[in-house]
Amino acid sequence: MTYKNDWIIRHTLLIAALASATVTVQARQRIADRVWSDLPAFTQVIENQNERRLTSDRWDGLWEGDTPPRLPRVAAPSATVKRWWQGEDSDYLNEETAAATAGQYSNPLRIWEQESYLAGNGRIGASVLHGSGRDRYALNEVSFWSGGRNGGTINSNGDKSFRGENNPYVGDDGFGGAQPVGDLIVDFDTPAARGSFLRQIILDEGLVTSAARRRGTLIESTAFCSHPDQVMVIHYRADRPHGLSARLLFVTQRDEDTISACQNTRRLTLQSRLRNGMECMAVADIRVHGGTLTPGEGFFTVDNADSLTIVTAIETN
Repeated sequence: MTYKNDWIIRHTLLIAALASATVTVQARQRIADRVWSDLPAFTQVIENQNERRLTSDRWDGLWEGDTPPRLPRVAAPSATVKRWWQGEDSDYLNEETAAATAGQYSNPLRIWEQESYLAGNGRIGASVLHGSGRDRYALNEVSFWSGGRNGGTINSNGDKSFRGENNPYVGDDGFGGAQPVGDLIVDFDTPAARGSFLRQIILDEGLVTSAARRRGTLIESTAFCSHPDQVMVIHYRADRPHGLSARLLFVTQRDEDTISACQNTRRLTLQSRLRNGMECMAVADIRVHGGTLTPGEGFFTVDNADSLTIVTAIETN
C-alpha cells in the first residue's frame, strides 16, 4: 500500500510539474509577443510644425510634479529645423524640441523609428506615440502619394524627376513620394504620474495599449486597425466614473489642409488636396459614454466621461 501511494504521489507531482512547465512556457510566449515601454514618447520630436500652440506639448518627457522647462516659443519655425540632406550626424532639432529633450536626441528620424508603436491593416495605419501629456496618432494611407501618374510602382523609364520627391507640392513631372495624412491628438493637458505609465504593442493581437494615471485617475487605451471594417479604433477608459477629460483634434501636415468639427454627427474631418490632384479625407467618429462632448473650432472637448471611442476612416480619390 505504501509503495502504491508513493507511486501515485510521484505520478501526481510529475503531472503537476509538466502542467506548471506548460503554463510557464505559455506565459513566456505571451510576454515574448509584447513589446513594452514605461517611458513616454517625445511626441514633439516628429516635428509637425502645425501642432505648435495647439496642444500641450510642454509635458513631453515630464512627469506630474516636474517643472516644465521654459521653452523658447518662436513666432515662426527656424529655417534649420529640417536639414535632412546633412545626414544623421547633424543636430537639427528646433529650439523647442532641444529644450524639451535637453539636446539628448540629435536625430528625430531615429526617435520616430524607435519610440512609436505601429498599428495598421495593410492600407491604413498609424505611428502611435503615447506621451506624458498627450497621445499622438500619426495617420497614414497607402495610396496618398504626390507626383504624377508614373505608370507603375517604379520610375522605370527614368522620365520623372526625383528632386523633392517627398515634397507634397510635386507636380506631374515629379516621381513623388508617400505623404502623411495628418495627426490625431488626444490631449489631456496634464502629465502622467511618475511610475504609472506603461505602453505596449501586442504583436500577436495587433493591439497597441497604454496606461497612465493623471490627476488621480488611471486612464487606459487600446488601439487597432480593423481589416474587415477598414477603420482604426481607439478606445480610452477611466478606472473611476466621470474620470476622463481630454481635447480631440486633427493636426494638419500641410497649411492648405482643412479641419472641421460637426456637432450633429460628432465627427472630426480632415481634408487634403495635393498639387497633383490627389485628395484625401480622414473622418473620426467620436463616441463618449458617461460624459459630454462639446465642439470647438476644429476640435472636440470631452468632459467627465467614463470612456471614449474614436473610429477613424481614411480614403483617397
